[in-house]
Amino acid sequence: PKSVKKIGDGILSGCHKVTIAKKNPRYQLKQGVVYTKNGKTLVSATGNVKKDFVLPAKVTKIRPYAFEGADITSVKLSRHIIDIAPGTFALCYELTKVTGMKRVQRIGYGAFFGSDELKTMDTFHSLKRIDRAAFWRTDGKLSITLPSSIEEIDTYAFSGYTQTTPINVKISSSKKFYSKAG
Repeated sequence: PKSVKKIGDGILSGCHKVTIAKKNPRYQLKQGVVYTKNGKTLVSATGNVKKDFVLPAKVTKIRPYAFEGADITSVKLSRHIIDIAPGTFALCYELTKVTGMKRVQRIGYGAFFGSDELKTMDTFHSLKRIDRAAFWRTDGKLSITLPSSIEEIDTYAFSGYTQTTPINVKISSSKKFYSKAG
């Protein structure tokens, strides 16, 4: 209804019957995805999101857990995205490819947690920080190169995989990184 004032993070994941009143002053629904009325913030994907999702060019922010558990196979981010919020693509078991990462500066806590099939990500150019458990349990199919702009890689960022094949991470930087986990 148009009276809805706030939609929390991740609450629409997997819901197939979502409607937003056209007269709602805060939100809109387009192709299975809820956005703020001005279209600049992606609030949540629903169970009707396209498998190969292209983020509209005017989107500047993706809310935490927006795609959690979504049945997506690929995502192309808009050039305005600089932050991958916590849990954004967590438990996206079919996600294999994410592009449009060139301007991303931070990957949040558990952003890709449990996205077992993730194999391909664009080259990062601006990445500065990878938060705790960002790629936890991505099960060893992922191979990424981190740019010289990287400043911080938090505890367990690439840990928790269950396969015998480790994640391939190449750091193109002379900076030293330390882990409390060893």
